[in-house]
Amino acid sequence: MHKGHGRVEVRSLEVTTWPAEYLASDWPGCAQVFRLERARRSGGEVKQEVVFGITSLPRERAGAAELSRLIRGHWRIENPQSDDPRSDNLCVAGRAGYHLCGGPACAGLMA
Repeated sequence: MHKGHGRVEVRSLEVTTWPAEYLASDWPGCAQVFRLERARRSGGEVKQEVVFGITSLPRERAGAAELSRLIRGHWRIENPQSDDPRSDNLCVAGRAGYHLCGGPACAGLMA
């Protein structure tokens, strides 16, 4: 659970390695697939979102906890902090080692 900016957000992350070989022809280097579910309450309104993604990071380097940290850190790059000297380097997101997708192909992998 994360609190900030007048809202509360709860996240749930599921990670699997089984589709890596299956996806190799379309996404070379794919090591893991994940499903991230977020529920955010701001005031009385609740919004839910599900995001699917792939990563080239193997489980040994990035299990669920580390992937969660990396994904959360991704938004710090997208929404620069004025006190962060790296805030003007928006290209860092491309080196994060994962890719978010919302298409049926990703959704079918976690079904």
